[in-house]
Amino acid sequence: MLKSLVHKNFRLQVQGIRRLASVASNTGLELVDSSDTSTTIKLDDKMLVTYHNVFLRDSCTMADKSIHKDSKQKLFKTSEIVPKSIPASTPKVMEDPRTGALMLEIEWDEGDGKVHKSSYSKQFLTQYSNIEARRIGKFFENDVIQWDRSKLVTAKNKGKIDFEYDSYIKDDLVLFDVLKKINTYGIVFINNIPKQKENTNKWFIEDIATRIGYIRETFYGKLFDVKSVDNAKNIAYTSHSLPLHMDLLYYQSPPGLQLLHSIKNSVEGGESIFSDSFFAAKYVAQTEPQAYFALTNVPISYHYENDEQYYYYARPLVVEDEASTDFATGQHTIKECNYSPSFQAPFEFGITKPFSPQDKDDLVSSHSISSNVNNAKEIGDSYLFKDFLRGLAMFEEFVHDPVNQYAIKIPENTCVIFDNRRILHSRNEFVLKEGEERFLKGCYLNKDTYMSKLRVLTKKFGHLFS
Repeated sequence: MLKSLVHKNFRLQVQGIRRLASVASNTGLELVDSSDTSTTIKLDDKMLVTYHNVFLRDSCTMADKSIHKDSKQKLFKTSEIVPKSIPASTPKVMEDPRTGALMLEIEWDEGDGKVHKSSYSKQFLTQYSNIEARRIGKFFENDVIQWDRSKLVTAKNKGKIDFEYDSYIKDDLVLFDVLKKINTYGIVFINNIPKQKENTNKWFIEDIATRIGYIRETFYGKLFDVKSVDNAKNIAYTSHSLPLHMDLLYYQSPPGLQLLHSIKNSVEGGESIFSDSFFAAKYVAQTEPQAYFALTNVPISYHYENDEQYYYYARPLVVEDEASTDFATGQHTIKECNYSPSFQAPFEFGITKPFSPQDKDDLVSSHSISSNVNNAKEIGDSYLFKDFLRGLAMFEEFVHDPVNQYAIKIPENTCVIFDNRRILHSRNEFVLKEGEERFLKGCYLNKDTYMSKLRVLTKKFGHLFS
């Protein structure tokens, strides 16, 4: 076995010397070096990239050898191919016989004289050449525009976040534009929906939602009504004002998008108010970095305990995406925010300080090493909690400033779609007079459902916007 490995390594070294002396440069893709553990190429005659051979072998898409030809699912485990991730011969740059495009071909030593052939297009190699490139087509944080009232009013006046129902339902390119704008601004409006009949099983909001994907059902049901009712289990079902919040933060996985179709809205008051939590978080980060750090680390407890149900989850106000960096600030980009004062449970972090013994004898007799460690953590948590309270006050002051709010009385036959993990929403108090009504039909979508459709349509139409 050892003799065989030595012979193989020697063979590869000889082949490498021969290759480096004779390889011809292919425009846009060139093999530079190859070893048992890595393969180095040059892309577009300027960028050198070294790939781990296990990554390359693991990414093979040979039908019925590496992936199932119909389901596209892998037919092997990564751990199985680690010993088989050594090239049996020098990799080659060649043209794809079907398309003429450049590709890298590698034959992997399977043992017992067997080889497994893999090919990698230049497009694939470019896509995985650096961290930023790997996110293209999967994540779209670089397109996010954080807004205050002035910026969103400008976007609305220019028609950037307004769409017609008919074209939204019928045209995939319009749907793609809607999804892009939800990512960019966190909010869009679908206008001129046909007049809704109330005594029906067909609700237009279902058509609007399912254009994106399947509806997320919650304990409110598949669809829910937002109207004033007696003995309301939620303050949203009253005529009282609602504070800025996000929905269902006591769920382990809160909904990603919320849709509200305004069917009747003839009451006095009842304006909907929206604010960009990402913009507020960025303000805290730039003004008080230590307070912002606390907002990303101190968990806020949320709960719903009513009507024989008890939901609970704790999460920090700001959640960063550790795989993504805003190169303008050097900080991680914001993945989501969590703010819902009406459903906050008592805090559980940093709220107590340990008892301090008066003398050394008390310390020895009453404290173990583990309790001393816990005490030290409690003290540290209490200081972080102070920073959190300062950051929370700054965040709240920002989102409640009217210059950072967009207020609109949602017209009848209009549906607002907004990102429930980014956009805070509230409602002004309204007055119900005889013959007047405020009735919105709502539903939720998972963020995964939305992102899936955005990725699919980006593959289909992305080149039209690049």
